Amino acid sequence: MSFFLISYQANAQENRITDSTKVDFQVTDSLKNVLNTPFLSIKKENTLSETITPNTNTISYYNKPQASNLIVPTALISYGVTAQFVKPIQSIDYDTRSLVTDKVSRNYKIDNYTQYLPSVGIYAFDLMGFKAKHSFADRTILLVTSHILMCATVQTIKHNAHVMRPDGSNNKSFPSGHTATAFVGAHILFKEYKDTNPWIGIGGYLVATATGAMRVVNQKHWVSDVAAGAGIGILTAEAGYLLLPSIHKVLGIKEPGKSTIAPTIVANTYGLKLSKSF
Repeated sequence: MSFFLISYQANAQENRITDSTKVDFQVTDSLKNVLNTPFLSIKKENTLSETITPNTNTISYYNKPQASNLIVPTALISYGVTAQFVKPIQSIDYDTRSLVTDKVSRNYKIDNYTQYLPSVGIYAFDLMGFKAKHSFADRTILLVTSHILMCATVQTIKHNAHVMRPDGSNNKSFPSGHTATAFVGAHILFKEYKDTNPWIGIGGYLVATATGAMRVVNQKHWVSDVAAGAGIGILTAEAGYLLLPSIHKVLGIKEPGKSTIAPTIVANTYGLKLSKSF
């Protein structure tokens, strides 16, 4: 008959507390086969015992950017830059402006407000009961850092690219600042709530996309401006997450606790060990 034993240990040392929960259970041959997965690396010896080299799974507080997260923003920025020099791609901008001129006879000011909606949602959904990935203070650090990076990038390019707006009002068209602002908020919104409810982030992206579309409809930006702005917004939001641990160190903020899950095996007794430090 299989049995299990649950024991709880709590130790305090140098103001760090480690909660360890170890579940040991004796298993049958069939359960051994289930446990014999890539998650466990078991070495059998010429004794009655078996040793295990666990692959620990650490749950981190930080959302560190991955290479795959950079594909979309890099593609968007690349398209926007290429459109400034390659005429076949540039023709999309002119064709879109012609279509807008023929079909739309008025300007809509709603994009001046929708650019901020995803950023507002970063706090609003938490107040509505949806759990965010980071605390209020860290979300604020992420938002401020990302916006500083975004504004610096957008304004630097605007003052050096000298691209004329579709309506001819000035030569600060490339890239779209409104779109970049919207996508900074949308990307942070997605990363904060994707584990709670992915539709929250999807909604943020839709609002950001609508903001960019309105900039084109209002003839304030070309399609390439909007694409580059979206890419810059996402990229600078990723940079904000990358810089968060460094900002914590500068401000003297301690890193939140980590949880570690590791399999254990002694003789014919198998178990899992969960450790949490904070």
